[in-house]
Amino acid sequence: MANVNSNYLLAIESAISGGSIALFRGDGFISGASGGDSVSRAEDLLPRIIDLLNTSGVEKNEISRIAISLGPGSYTGLRIGIATVMGLCRGLGIEYVGVPLFDAIAACHGGRFSLIALPMGRSDICVSEARVGNARITTIDGLKDEVTKNPELPVLAHSGLIPALTEIHPEVVELGANLAKFVGMAALTMPKSTNLDPIYIQNPRFG
Repeated sequence: MANVNSNYLLAIESAISGGSIALFRGDGFISGASGGDSVSRAEDLLPRIIDLLNTSGVEKNEISRIAISLGPGSYTGLRIGIATVMGLCRGLGIEYVGVPLFDAIAACHGGRFSLIALPMGRSDICVSEARVGNARITTIDGLKDEVTKNPELPVLAHSGLIPALTEIHPEVVELGANLAKFVGMAALTMPKSTNLDPIYIQNPRFG
């Protein structure tokens, strides 16, 4: 039986640059972890969650809600994350909430008009203008070309993209590597979900 009075929320982002997890109590961030490519592997996600709970001194039955990024991101990573959350919530008897990642990042930055850029693999980058919602896939060269042509548009970028952008754009905001924090913060004010339909963005090179 879940302890619904504990008010712990676990957030998972499993589809961007290795993935990340974050733990909240009430509306406060407690701890998180992000890693390399192994984070979004099925055999590694649950052990990472257990490690986070152990280091935070939290029992699994103290979690009352789990938030999962719906993407966009890696197809395999999204499937692993969503399946893991559905299994955990079913086993613990708790609710889940699906969070569109770009919306969460934009909301946590005041919803201002900006370009959001996230790595999706070895060479693919997913970008979208906040408040427009036209997510698309490009390459690092395509991203550089786009930000160079729009110097007035602030860029919110994953930490892995910062070195490529800071020298060519006047306003780059580093999001860090733990995107699960944005998922968790957005989920704090969202109602529970009844489905977890992932957001897939087609790669134009294979369309």
